[in-house]
Amino acid sequence: MNHWQFSSTLFLSGVLLTACSTTHESEGTSSDLTADASTSSATAADSSASETTSDTTDSQVCVDSSLGNGQTPRPTSEDAFGFTTALEACSLSASEIAFCAGEDPSSSITESGDTRLITGNAIPNHDAALFPNSGNPNTISGQNIAYSVTMSPVKGDNPTDVRVSGVALNGIKMEPATAEVYSGGQWRYEALLFAGRLDDDTVSMPGTSLGLDCNFAHVQPTGEYHYHGVPTGLMPETPQITLVGWAADGFPILGRYGYNNANDTSSETRELLGSYRLQNGERQPLSPNDTATPPGEYDGTFVQDWIYDETVGDLDECNGRDGEVTIDGVTYPYTYYLTHTYPFMPRCVWGTPDASFAGPPN
Repeated sequence: MNHWQFSSTLFLSGVLLTACSTTHESEGTSSDLTADASTSSATAADSSASETTSDTTDSQVCVDSSLGNGQTPRPTSEDAFGFTTALEACSLSASEIAFCAGEDPSSSITESGDTRLITGNAIPNHDAALFPNSGNPNTISGQNIAYSVTMSPVKGDNPTDVRVSGVALNGIKMEPATAEVYSGGQWRYEALLFAGRLDDDTVSMPGTSLGLDCNFAHVQPTGEYHYHGVPTGLMPETPQITLVGWAADGFPILGRYGYNNANDTSSETRELLGSYRLQNGERQPLSPNDTATPPGEYDGTFVQDWIYDETVGDLDECNGRDGEVTIDGVTYPYTYYLTHTYPFMPRCVWGTPDASFAGPPN
């Protein structure tokens, strides 16, 4: 059986980790894994982020996005099960984001024994939208985050639902679910298909947008920037197999692309699709206690509109698949993916999620 051989150094020379200012330490040794930001598809911050506190940045950029120098384009999707929400332009560069936040982006990945520790301040090191914006009232601010994952994950027989499914290499969390529910009930709005609350929703806010930017990210009331989908700023310009982060159970998370045959590295690299489709007919109550069922047909507006169907895509119910992948000398028998089709990122994990990702699913 063939398997994928990845090394961080190889990734860096080919863009894979270029968007992250990352220090990698193992058994008392360390090496700087930060590559030239010019090799990234986005304008990424380098390890020193010397521009971020420069007086040359006009403070007006923090209130007027038209003055920003961000270059990362908004992604698009023509897939029937793809995202449809309106995305804010990533109008600010990484240095401008840092200037407005008053803090440079910082992250590190260290290894000790069988544990990988990802830390950072959750300030993006790539282009992003100006926050607050019309769909999101919150301002990016530095955090103190730390996630631990095992380097020997074991895939179990049954998946576990999680709220935070993983963390990117730059220390920014992946949290697919929204806080918005219909009329205070059980039906949860889907972030990447959000076009505003239904007319008869008893809750009026937010409006027609959640303020997601080109990285499918926005900001929580705590000031934490986080991803709901593929972080465009961490992806290369051309399709290639890309390590984006680590799942809560320790398995790797790749971005969008994989081999056509998971166990054949000579097969073509192509975009992988999630295996969910819309349910048929009119929405039905989720349980006898569901007193607030949204009217209308299953159209993707809500998480509960979707159902897993292994025949429509490439990946399993947790948006992953079997197939050996080797990263920095460690071979993993399973991999998760971020996709441009529903469910967009893992919402469950097959292994045991680390306690640092604690918190029940929404």
